[in-house]
Amino acid sequence: MVKVNKSEHRIGRTSYIDIPSYGAVRVAAKVDTGADSSSIWATDIQEKNGILTFKLFGPASAHYTGMDVSADSFEQVSVKNSFGGTEYRYKVKLSAIIEGRKIRVAFTLADRSTTLYPILIGRNTLKGKFYVDVSKKSSTMGSKRMLILSQKYSDNVTSMIRNIEDHAQGRLAIDYATYSDVTIRFESGNMRVFVKTYQRDVSEYTLVHFKTSVARDLTAAIARYARSRGVKVIDLEAIRHFPDMSKLYQYAVLSTERLRVPDSIFMLPSQTPQSFVEYKDFLGLPFVLKGIHASKGDVNNVVRSEEDFILIAQEALTNDVMLVGQKFVHNKGDHRILVFGKRITLVIHRVRKDDSTHLNNTSAGGTATIVPVNDLPPQVRLDSLRAAEVLGRTIAGVDAILDEEKQEWLFLEVNDGPQLATGSFLPEKHEQLAKYFLREVGK
Repeated sequence: MVKVNKSEHRIGRTSYIDIPSYGAVRVAAKVDTGADSSSIWATDIQEKNGILTFKLFGPASAHYTGMDVSADSFEQVSVKNSFGGTEYRYKVKLSAIIEGRKIRVAFTLADRSTTLYPILIGRNTLKGKFYVDVSKKSSTMGSKRMLILSQKYSDNVTSMIRNIEDHAQGRLAIDYATYSDVTIRFESGNMRVFVKTYQRDVSEYTLVHFKTSVARDLTAAIARYARSRGVKVIDLEAIRHFPDMSKLYQYAVLSTERLRVPDSIFMLPSQTPQSFVEYKDFLGLPFVLKGIHASKGDVNNVVRSEEDFILIAQEALTNDVMLVGQKFVHNKGDHRILVFGKRITLVIHRVRKDDSTHLNNTSAGGTATIVPVNDLPPQVRLDSLRAAEVLGRTIAGVDAILDEEKQEWLFLEVNDGPQLATGSFLPEKHEQLAKYFLREVGK
């Protein structure tokens, strides 16, 4: 029987490693008792004026952040590679969490882009700290997969997850991520919620738990999507007690109800400024950045260049404004469709004042005309009524727009305060309101 030191933690043939200082969470690692030293995948390695700089992992990795790591304490060592040859590598020490234990690990920097595991744990790291139990695995095939989302990473939560997985004995694998790891996309009428750290869509999980829900708009949108895809959500209060109808949550509701919204992408403000390429590749140029809580054309900007994007995103980050990026829709105006009860009572066509703006709002100088309700295609009329219904609006201003390039109708927003006491055509609005109220009191 192998004598085990009580201070040693049990570890299997594979494990997960966190390097929180550089945003690396639950990185798969191979435990190799045949290797002396530990190694980690690193790229862009440079030494200049006594300072070593590098990036953890590579652009193809889900764990790559592009963050520069710098070290003034390092050494060059000779190691035997997997082919038996000798090569020289830099060695640095990084703070890491392995099996819930926070330690300093001496890693050699290597190109591990072609290996299954981006990190290798060798004997020198294991000695006196871990004992290898070959029967222990970090996860097993066929286990149920769960997602825990939190505002920020916590060592205590990481330790809790390790213990839960141990008790589950391979039947449950838990992914732990923050809201900053999440990207939401609306594309061709479909919604997708992607956890970048694990390269998984939320629909791939069996269970989702919101450890914290500070970003309530995002929490509610994710919960709505998860339930629509048959994923169990433990914290249904994320939906039940969510009174705010931001553009993000509205898009989540509309798209999961098969009502088409413009192609859009959402990230938290902390992630937006450095994500221009992702926005551009998905939406094309130009595209629109708008505040998810803004109204009447406020915080609604056209992005034509990276400079535009960074300026708008940085200002939003400073002011804690959440933005949604939206594909630019070529149009000849939009329609405000007033729904009172379950009837369309008035349709107002709004057109921007000139090409100096993309906004059709009358508050932004646009012109408005009343058009016959039957000018709208029958399906648009039906979908407008359903949009108001699924968002719980008895009195609503449904904003719809025709994409002139694709010849398809899209829903921009469902307003609960559609300028009934202000704005244009007040006599007509008030006449229709009077008729609606009389119908209600006569019931």
